[in-house]
Amino acid sequence: MTIGGDGAEVDWTVGYGPPPEKFHERMMKMVAGNGTYRALSEALARNPKDAAAAFLLADKWAYRVDTEKKNEYYRMVVALDPAGTSGTYTDEYDKTSASYAEYARFALAGTALRGTNRSPAPMKAFMAKYPKSQLLKKAYAQLSTYYGSAPSKEEATDFFAEYTAKYPDDPEVLAAWLGRITRDKEDFAKGAELADRIKILNRANLAVRISKALADFYLAKGDTEEADRVYGKDFMKNQADQLAFDMVDYANYWAGKGSNLDAAVAAIETAMKLNPESTYFVQQAAGVYIKAGREAKALEMFGPAFAKAHWADATALKGYVVFWGTQGKNLDDALAAGRRLVEIKPNDYYGWYALSVVLLARKDYDGALKAAEKTVELADDVFKDYYRKNIEKIKAAQAAAVKK
Repeated sequence: MTIGGDGAEVDWTVGYGPPPEKFHERMMKMVAGNGTYRALSEALARNPKDAAAAFLLADKWAYRVDTEKKNEYYRMVVALDPAGTSGTYTDEYDKTSASYAEYARFALAGTALRGTNRSPAPMKAFMAKYPKSQLLKKAYAQLSTYYGSAPSKEEATDFFAEYTAKYPDDPEVLAAWLGRITRDKEDFAKGAELADRIKILNRANLAVRISKALADFYLAKGDTEEADRVYGKDFMKNQADQLAFDMVDYANYWAGKGSNLDAAVAAIETAMKLNPESTYFVQQAAGVYIKAGREAKALEMFGPAFAKAHWADATALKGYVVFWGTQGKNLDDALAAGRRLVEIKPNDYYGWYALSVVLLARKDYDGALKAAEKTVELADDVFKDYYRKNIEKIKAAQAAAVKK
């Protein structure tokens, strides 16, 4: 985040993604004031009909994971430019392109798939409006997540039949339907058919083999830059990152089953070696150690020393407080971290939720209730009903404690 001389925010970025040259270029634009939050806000103030500025501001708030602000600007884009003539946005990672209005409608439809009152209707309406959109596969993928747990098995089956018919050679698409079948424990014949097809499609490491073939082609052509892009250092970094996440999944799977615990611990330790600076992996490793009966190891890596080292990092503290509050262990330090969290981020609803979790674990029902009520007060509308359930949970625990 950059702050101007007047103390106001100029711009921000969240996280890092390779290649470093692109990241550096983005930082230099921020320093120069090109396309910053402040510049875009000023542009929209000068011209309230500037749909492009409104869209780019929505993108800024999306980086901050501020759903309310993000959707406010996306709705503004649709209102200002319903026909989508003001410009085109291209995703810098997957290179999909669409008008600002189209992207805005897609983002709003995606929001409707999440939260308490989830609905697939807006995304289906988006797909009907833009049947040839470059975002169509993304739309299907988001609906796939929704139908993976939707209450109606019949609706889910109809969707996945349509999805796999449209992308019959994509192992990830087929696996999505297989996941739903596994969840329902029904229609195993169809599941076996999908599993066999996935194994055929994925019998070789196609991503590596195809990338290598592309590199050979670009080298023969004399385009060493493109060869390096498809099969160079960034490719291997991405492979290592993916392996790390796969190791985390493996470790959590077996630790959750209470089996293969030595292998689970070895996997999580490998993941941490591949990405030693990730607080996410540290938290995941602590969870595996707890499940494997190695609490001392969990505290060593994700205990008071971790909290002290991350005392100014709200994101790290959120995970720390909720983790130990849920575990019911290390509660004194988790409480201190929770109070620190709401001190440095007093308007962050999730910080108050984290504090309520640890207070409930300590059986401080009045304190937990106050924190939970603050959570609902600050939460986005789409999440309020979800966090109200936390209030009910605390009241129920308090009532049960009184009866004893």
